[in-house]
Amino acid sequence: MDPVALTRALVDIDSTTGQEAEAGRWLVDCLRGLGYLVTTQPVDDTRFNVLATLGPIHVVLTTHF
Repeated sequence: MDPVALTRALVDIDSTTGQEAEAGRWLVDCLRGLGYLVTTQPVDDTRFNVLATLGPIHVVLTTHF
């Protein structure tokens, strides 16, 4: 995946505090399309964490998307 295109797509989605759901859904769809096993973890009624793996987990990288 082109990192510039990925960044542009995410930047174009309003993901300010309380508005992250659309960006999260886009990221889940993108990662699943790339073959990742994706799990979401609810944070509250509208927000969730995204965990994407390609195999056994050895290292976790965590960041705001």
